[in-house]
Amino acid sequence: MDYRTKEERISEEMLASSLQNSVNIVISDKEYEFFTEAFMNESYIILSSNSDMYDCLVAGGFFKSKSQAKNSWTKTDKQIEYGFHSFVVGKKQIPLHIFKPILDDL
Repeated sequence: MDYRTKEERISEEMLASSLQNSVNIVISDKEYEFFTEAFMNESYIILSSNSDMYDCLVAGGFFKSKSQAKNSWTKTDKQIEYGFHSFVVGKKQIPLHIFKPILDDL
């Protein structure tokens, strides 16, 4: 028997759905084994270490061109800092997760 409320079931279903529909990007010139673990075995896109936010938006399929991304994206700067970043993009509220490890500069 399921003792969760209707609201609890709906929010859990929405969370599971958003994880399946998220876009995961790694900015790195090397591929490390822990990338798969970082995204809990979900698929991810690898871009070169000199990629910027606009490259991520185009690679993720949110915009058709880099110039369209430049004109439309206003949430962050062009450059992506090291670390893990999450954004919600577009009218469909698709999660975008970007991971830029510091290991490339070691």
